[in-house]
Amino acid sequence: MQAILLQIVGLLIIVSLIIIFFSKEKIQTSETKIYSKLILLNLIFILVGIGTFIIAKTTNNLKLISIFQKVYMSILTLLNLYSIQYCLTLLDKENKFLKMKILLSIITGIAIILILILPLKVIYEGDLLDGEGLSYNIVVIHTIISFIFFFIVTIYLILRKEKIKKILPFIILIILYLIGFLIRKTYREIIFEGFFYSYILFIMFNTIENPDLKMLKEYIKNKEIVEKNIEEKSNMLFKISEDVRPPLRTIKLLSENITDSENIQTIHNDARKINSISNNTLNIVNDILDISTMDKQKIKVINSNYDIYTLFSQIVYIVKNKINKNIDFKHSISDIIPQSLYGDPSKIKQIICSLILNASNNLEKGTIDLDITSIVKYDTCRLLITISDTGKGLNLSVINSILESDENITEEELNKMDNLDINLKLIKKTIDILGGKLLIKSEENVGTTYTIVLNQLISSKNNNDQIEELAKILNNKKRVLIIDDDYKELKILTNELKKNNYEVISTMYGKDCIDRLMNKEEFDLIFIDDEMKMYNAVKVIDELEKLNLKNSNVIIMLNKDKEFIKEHYLEDFAFDDYLLKSNYKNEIIRIKEKFQ
Repeated sequence: MQAILLQIVGLLIIVSLIIIFFSKEKIQTSETKIYSKLILLNLIFILVGIGTFIIAKTTNNLKLISIFQKVYMSILTLLNLYSIQYCLTLLDKENKFLKMKILLSIITGIAIILILILPLKVIYEGDLLDGEGLSYNIVVIHTIISFIFFFIVTIYLILRKEKIKKILPFIILIILYLIGFLIRKTYREIIFEGFFYSYILFIMFNTIENPDLKMLKEYIKNKEIVEKNIEEKSNMLFKISEDVRPPLRTIKLLSENITDSENIQTIHNDARKINSISNNTLNIVNDILDISTMDKQKIKVINSNYDIYTLFSQIVYIVKNKINKNIDFKHSISDIIPQSLYGDPSKIKQIICSLILNASNNLEKGTIDLDITSIVKYDTCRLLITISDTGKGLNLSVINSILESDENITEEELNKMDNLDINLKLIKKTIDILGGKLLIKSEENVGTTYTIVLNQLISSKNNNDQIEELAKILNNKKRVLIIDDDYKELKILTNELKKNNYEVISTMYGKDCIDRLMNKEEFDLIFIDDEMKMYNAVKVIDELEKLNLKNSNVIIMLNKDKEFIKEHYLEDFAFDDYLLKSNYKNEIIRIKEKFQ
């Protein structure tokens, strides 16, 4: 039994590895696929080796022993083949070695056939169980060639100082086999191959690229947040531009009134209104849309990481317990905001709560709405915090007195402000110290809207250079680009596509679709609404034809009153299919089945 002692140890190692490896979720990469074949094959290899020894001891049937030995040697050649294929994955050029892999497979197949049909002389004396002859020589030659290949790849990677850790198992395998051959000269009965391969596979297990799936899912989540930030920023800017248009129309109307009026008092009143409206509009443009100012060197932060969603929950809880029960408090926070930010959460909480409580103090009945969204650029998150109420409003002189408050306040004074209900001037000073901006828009008997623009660093734990690469490996969802300038409709269709396991990028601009594709972004499906105003569907499809897309299917989205011309889009333009928005849920399922 001493002859197979190493085999039994190798069996224990390989069984443990199989249990660990296959019981845990893993990524299907070239390395893991080959590794799974190696450990299963090595298990069979050891079992055949032990079985051969047991048959020899119990039956002494040389013909049966010969058959088992040939199977044993055939499996050894397969182990050599898969080990070579694993080495090729380390070169990052396995596609260039496709012909070599095919050739090696053919040679190994021929070698196995020769091993099985050529004569083998069984040597069985006491505990010694070995063989010799042409069949045995084929295995020796194949193994020597494999080891020469391992040696060449090892030297190549060492010289290039690449993947030394990954090639380590093969360096050890070469050394162990050399030691094994030396031992066999004195102790020919010892069978070491199965144990050596088990030991090498154990080392290899700790070098293969097989990160924990849970961690990768976090990377995927972060990747999706980054992509959602991009599309939300674009869509939000579109919405803000819509908000800018009404005051511009009002300015135009007031300007015409001034031109036509001869009443000095009316002219002065209209001029003051124009000044107020233009200031508000200018603030929106300068402080929100100008994302070029988002620079981490200009941001003033006060020393701690915090979870924005936990902070939001705390604010909601505090406010609900403090405001008048007759006030309808509405609240929302965008899910595109990075979860972990760096700044001063206690002061942010103080600012938001104080603004809401100030609004509630002047409101017996009505609505207060809190909304938090963001724009992300590089490692900076610009928080856009909007608090609006349906109160009496603030007059222009009060607004000016608040906004003209200087930030002459010390940290010591701030630290003493435990009360969450500080006044508006102190709120403004606190925002200034945090490096933010306060914008106030108010209309008499309509209400007041406070907008806080505040830059925060994104905590480093949200960042990882491997997100894109690992996400690409794990996330096998089909990518979809959807273009629709109706924001609500865009959200509905985006959510429905996500429910159907698509990775969705949405945009409100047809030109954005062209730019993305010109920048080599790839999408399996592209949905285009046929009623876009600025860059319509026909114009988009004409541009797409010029790009000569090969892997993207373009689908036109039609309202109920346009269903009768669906065939026209397919026959006269390069659309691959249509989606009827009146029945979008079933239509998405139909398209999914068609373009699987």
